[in-house]
Amino acid sequence: MPFSAMLNYPPFTMQSLLKDTFELAEKLLQLEQSSEPIPRQSPEELAEKLVLSLPHDGVPQAEVFSRLEAILQATPKTSSTRFLNQLFGGRQNYAAAADMITSLLNVSMYTYKAAGAQVLVEQQLVHHMAGFAGFSNAEGIICPGGSMANFIGMMMGRDRANPNFKEHGSDGRTHTFYVSAQSHYSVDKAAAMLGVGRQNVRKIKCDYYGRMSVDDLSLVIGNDISNGCVPCAVIATCGTTVLGAFDPLRQMADVCRKHNIWLHADGAFGGAALLHKQHRELLDGVEHTDSITWDAHKVMGVPLTCSMLLCKHQGKLSKSVQQDAEYLFQADNEELNPGLRSIQCGRRNDALKLWAAWQALGDNGWHQRLDKLFSLAKFSADYIEQSPDFELCQRPDYLTVCFNAKDADPVQLCDLLHASGEAIIGHANVRGEKVIRLVLVNPDLDTSDLLLLFENIVATRARLISV
Repeated sequence: MPFSAMLNYPPFTMQSLLKDTFELAEKLLQLEQSSEPIPRQSPEELAEKLVLSLPHDGVPQAEVFSRLEAILQATPKTSSTRFLNQLFGGRQNYAAAADMITSLLNVSMYTYKAAGAQVLVEQQLVHHMAGFAGFSNAEGIICPGGSMANFIGMMMGRDRANPNFKEHGSDGRTHTFYVSAQSHYSVDKAAAMLGVGRQNVRKIKCDYYGRMSVDDLSLVIGNDISNGCVPCAVIATCGTTVLGAFDPLRQMADVCRKHNIWLHADGAFGGAALLHKQHRELLDGVEHTDSITWDAHKVMGVPLTCSMLLCKHQGKLSKSVQQDAEYLFQADNEELNPGLRSIQCGRRNDALKLWAAWQALGDNGWHQRLDKLFSLAKFSADYIEQSPDFELCQRPDYLTVCFNAKDADPVQLCDLLHASGEAIIGHANVRGEKVIRLVLVNPDLDTSDLLLLFENIVATRARLISV
């Protein structure tokens, strides 16, 4: 007897579930594509309005989908042209379709025995993406987010600096990491989890444009070595979260080579620039790094999460991560068992959706996607620069444009835009001042969407000033 027949309502079939699922998805797509603003609802309003409690007995399929629909309609629409808040947005449709199928497959990516062809798919992605980074004999793994990929990159650096750390822990010496003052907060978290400590992450000065100072890096490393510290890794930021700045990889590699220090590139945001035939120069020198984080779920539009960690040196990743488990790794060679290179045991298949997107676009399609995004950033900067209502912080190198509306508080302005549903856009700190941060990672945006945004900002600014 099917399990569904044991419940207190008519049995369902997977086919009927899929039918209801696609009908619900169609409703959400229509809502997402609507030009009408969706005002923000407070947590208190939603808690009162939605059915969130978990029932003692299950409810019929129609009621499950009714409750689902209410929750989904109250969730931010990150593929809407009004969503300009995070470093992800928009949707790569082939990737989204493959992601839905992935849930039906429900394989775990630790062995070829369990995942079959999906392991070969991930291998192909590792080798192809490594080629864009100039890594000829790389190994890699897809991680659940850039924070985890950065963690692994830093761990490989720690283990090269002190090969005994993994087995015996710290030997009493101070171990250190080096990162720009504009770096992602995941570096501090990783230092804590790796047993090095947050206080031993050295924040290196940046220039006016948000790029790490190589002179300061060299000075701080030299001082630490003189004081008996063990430098573990330098983490270069390729695409900072606010200004989109790229640290000078080639010069940083020279410093790391001099002191035999691991160089990890956090390209969670900026790694995708490697797909553009001209702007890949933003990562000049990436081939001299030891490892790189590259998020496909940001600029490439692949559904969350899909973060690639690439290591230039074959065997280093496995050496830092590998832990044998006889009950699990029972067949095939190590190359076919990615669980030996993963922090996780159970690991979702995040490879298929990226592979499907690549099949649909090809290398040239990714270039065209990036080209559209760079053109949107240029258009926005040009408009802001020429408008009497705005002040541009600086010309963008990448896909974030930081600016202000004259005489308006950017925090209040962003809050009002969110409350009205006219735009979900964030604020940030640049050189000690609050600014509006416009993120341009959705290629479905066009200039009319941006002109509407600027029009709404001006109107909201007028309301603020009049108060």
